[in-house]
Amino acid sequence: MSAFTLENGRQLLLETADILDELGIRFFLMQGTALGAYRDHGFTPTEADIDFGVLVEHLYPKQLVDALMDQDYQIETFSLPFHRIRTIVAWKYGIHVDIVGFIRWGAKRFTHSPVHPSVREPYAIVHDAGILETYQSVELFGRQFDIPSPIERYLQLEYGDDWRTPKLDHVSRTRVYDFIRKESVPHDLLGT
Repeated sequence: MSAFTLENGRQLLLETADILDELGIRFFLMQGTALGAYRDHGFTPTEADIDFGVLVEHLYPKQLVDALMDQDYQIETFSLPFHRIRTIVAWKYGIHVDIVGFIRWGAKRFTHSPVHPSVREPYAIVHDAGILETYQSVELFGRQFDIPSPIERYLQLEYGDDWRTPKLDHVSRTRVYDFIRKESVPHDLLGT
């Protein structure tokens, strides 16, 4: 059970952003964290974790995991499917941050769900590449962060036309349950 509070969420967000910056890994706020930053100028009322997106070609998993561990994060990495780390889940202060790598495939960017007991049905989160490769800035806790641009279009795609209305549970609409199969993905994306 998450112990998310404004204080430990803010601390985890800023510390993780500092580590990513120190490593030269460009990142952006995504999903609920982007929603909260843009709509609520903070966290959403139901925030439970921190969500960062990274273009996978900018994700250096070993260096990032080492840097996080040096700062007392507990690491849970997801290296499947396709045998490359795509998502790093790091715990600190009783909550977690997801650092999600998005793969380019044609005109799309996607990340596949991890192979993990919590994932009952595999899915991909899929966006047009341009929306995850173009950024605008938002201020959150006295710091500037990148968010996908145009942000209102991104939030509409993620949460529907009523994304401006706070809800008990914002559910992403970008999950696609039959986006790819391993046999149809080019080998250079698989890392094999």
